[in-house]
Amino acid sequence: MRDLSIPGLSLFVDVLDKCQAHPHINTGQLLEHWRNSQNETLLSRLASWDIPLDEDNQEEIFLDSLDKIIAQCVEKQIENLQAKARSVGLSAEEKRELLALMLDLKA
Repeated sequence: MRDLSIPGLSLFVDVLDKCQAHPHINTGQLLEHWRNSQNETLLSRLASWDIPLDEDNQEEIFLDSLDKIIAQCVEKQIENLQAKARSVGLSAEEKRELLALMLDLKA
């Protein structure tokens, strides 16, 4: 997923990985982790956003958003494989991956 050229995706995956590894991490700790990195300004800006969320459906909203991001990644990978198929062809493994992605997208 990190290899796709979707702006911010790599950082998003890094933040998710950090949160999964440290389930009780808070915003300040995340910002401290990325202090003096190229992503510090972006994360500080995101952390300052006031996003009104209902406590009852925060997880549902997050998971729906995550589903949309994953679908976008699947579509991007399909596009990449189709472009490669047109230009130089695909290996047997890439053909299987393309088929699996297309079936997954339809499901």
